[in-house]
Amino acid sequence: MFGDLMRSMRTVLERDEHTPLTLLLSTVLSVFKCLKEQGQAWDVDLKHFYSICYQAVDRVAFSPNQFEDSKLLQELVQLMLIGFKQVPHRRPTPDAD
Repeated sequence: MFGDLMRSMRTVLERDEHTPLTLLLSTVLSVFKCLKEQGQAWDVDLKHFYSICYQAVDRVAFSPNQFEDSKLLQELVQLMLIGFKQVPHRRPTPDAD
């Protein structure tokens, strides 16, 4: 069920290159909030969500909703960098020496 939710959110983001910035930021923020609230390690590739966030940075400066979008971006970056810890997909295995 959680995987379905992540796929649905990714679909929203890939739907159209002209998706409003506020919708993009809100969707990515929702992804990270959902993962944080689960409190468990999920095997979810977040590369696409990080990429969308980084691409949105320059769009915020020219956004008609600059104040609201910058608040969303600030919350998102804070969550990505401070409030969210992802378990690596591949954990190193100890040498058999």
